[in-house]
Amino acid sequence: MVLPALAVILLLFVVPLAVSVAGAFEVGGEFGFGNFVKTFELYTSDILFTLMIVGLSTAIIGGLAIAIGGYLTLGENPRAVALLRWLYRWPMFIPFIVVGQVLRTFLAKNGLMNNVLIGAG
Repeated sequence: MVLPALAVILLLFVVPLAVSVAGAFEVGGEFGFGNFVKTFELYTSDILFTLMIVGLSTAIIGGLAIAIGGYLTLGENPRAVALLRWLYRWPMFIPFIVVGQVLRTFLAKNGLMNNVLIGAG
């Protein structure tokens, strides 16, 4: 019973991941780290900027979450508690948006899945 689901996961996720990882180390038909060196040369500032934004966003969201959680626990104004409960539930929808974007990218005309499946054939 598990075999069909396992086959789908293997074919749609594990195989493309393995092909991507193997391709990342392929430089001119040989094994090497040239792709990573070039990426580091070109995108170091972008990577550092991304890490800074992620760190700052995490700190702000963590602080707001603590404040909202404290008010939900200790707050006495029913309208404010209701509003904050509504606001607090929004992060539950974010994973669905992320999955939709990832699938749109994978299945796009020039996406990963079409390049791997059509390019191999």
